[in-house]
Amino acid sequence: MLYYTDTTTVPGGNNNNNNSSSNGYIPGPGTTVSPSPVPAVTPSAAPGTEPTKAPGTEPTKAPGTEPTVKPGTEPTKAPGTEPSKKPAASVKAGKKVTVNGSKYKVTSAGTNRTAAFTAPKNVKNITIPASIKISGKSYKVTSIANNAFKGNKKLAKVTIGANIKKIGKNAFKGCKNLKKIIIKTKKLTAKTTGKNAFKGINKKAVVKAPKNKIKPYNKIIKAKGAGKSVKVK
Repeated sequence: MLYYTDTTTVPGGNNNNNNSSSNGYIPGPGTTVSPSPVPAVTPSAAPGTEPTKAPGTEPTKAPGTEPTVKPGTEPTKAPGTEPSKKPAASVKAGKKVTVNGSKYKVTSAGTNRTAAFTAPKNVKNITIPASIKISGKSYKVTSIANNAFKGNKKLAKVTIGANIKKIGKNAFKGCKNLKKIIIKTKKLTAKTTGKNAFKGINKKAVVKAPKNKIKPYNKIIKAKGAGKSVKVK
């Protein structure tokens, strides 16, 4: 049998001061000693000791596991399927075109692009422009073709553009209702104005010319078929 010393007095025990100098307790035979209950301690986290996730421990996707598009697998249009503008057709000298209802003929397609007015649309009043656009490029209208307005009985008024250098023969021949002509160009000469270009226009026609060209143009127009009653001013 084992004996031990305890300073706690337990009811029913043998408390004999003669056997111990330290008030110890020697349990008698058949005595059961129950340990003193220990107060339960609720573990609490010290300030700042809350559990935290260690840096780098957050759940992350392993490198290379993100869905990615492999190089070269991006959807692409097959070569030649991209919408594109058709290349503009090449324009060569001699090409005939229609712009705003009137007809023209390309006379030069080089650096200095030019065209000739060949036939008007069927209207009473018409303007021969200084330039036109063909395939996106500008062409100066520098001449009126032979017979361009010949026999046009509907034509009453015409405006001749600033870049006209030449009027072909019979250009306005027989235009008996042509009563008003506005000339903006200063480049006409007797040599560049064709034979009978103004023959048969209305006898009361009035021609408006640039101020410094009134006299020379009066002479040219009369020499090319206009009646004596036609006025140039």
